[in-house]
Amino acid sequence: MAKSLRSKTKRSYRAHKREDSVYAATAAARLDRLHAKLSAVARADIPREEDEMEQDEDAVPGWSWFSTLGLLDLHDITPATLAATTRRAPLLVDDSFLAAAADADADPSMTDSMQVEGKKISTHGPRGSRREEWRLSKGMSARPTAKGMNRQGQVAARRKAGRSKRRR
Repeated sequence: MAKSLRSKTKRSYRAHKREDSVYAATAAARLDRLHAKLSAVARADIPREEDEMEQDEDAVPGWSWFSTLGLLDLHDITPATLAATTRRAPLLVDDSFLAAAADADADPSMTDSMQVEGKKISTHGPRGSRREEWRLSKGMSARPTAKGMNRQGQVAARRKAGRSKRRR
């Protein structure tokens, strides 16, 4: 059973939660906050020296390399096509969430940490399997009582029974 945070199952479950559950709203809010910070930094004027400005005049713009290498015709490059490539895709979030996010941004008492209203969602602890849920619906215990014996003749433990599987 994988316990690492890099395990594929944990990563896939987290990715699924980011798309379909309450985490989607949280992830969208985080992305929006990061975008606001980065756009504010990008909009800020950075003092530059005259040497740097002269070097910039001599430099070839990055998009012109496409035409130099023959990947794009120079006449196809217009301000409209450049703007189309730099636009950000809109977030798919409902209006009520956007209004709540705007209120949170307007309130100076809110910290920059992730703030989610409502009940906290736990990602630890047992998550009943279909088998356990079925047993609970029939009035049985989630797991049957252990009847097996270990090498010492005692009832086998649920966890850490036998030798470690990693090193022998």
